Amino acid sequence: MLVNKDKQVRFRLEQNDFEQLQKRADNAGMTVSKYLRYQVIKEGGDMTVTPQAEQQLKDYFVSVNRLGNNVNQLMREINSDIRTVEQNKDELNTLLLQIHPEIISIKRLLTSLIRQTRI
Repeated sequence: MLVNKDKQVRFRLEQNDFEQLQKRADNAGMTVSKYLRYQVIKEGGDMTVTPQAEQQLKDYFVSVNRLGNNVNQLMREINSDIRTVEQNKDELNTLLLQIHPEIISIKRLLTSLIRQTRI
């Protein structure tokens, strides 16, 4: 279903401000018009999460959840005496090393989203 967008809003920007707006729209994978509509008429609270950033967050959380499940399985085996701590030590270490960069990536993405909301 096509939506008739027959209303226009016009305003002027300095070159530097326009370049910053264009960069933000590009980073969000949107046109300037779509980005402005998204920023002005967004659902929810004050924090803006673009569809691209939202997908990144989902991907990070899926990865961290998978790694967390693996850690839980290892701990279950240790607690049920199927394997010893020493047998799982290297595997557990590897999983923890995989989780750390994912958490850092999530932190960076959230920090950049917070900065983007402060114009």
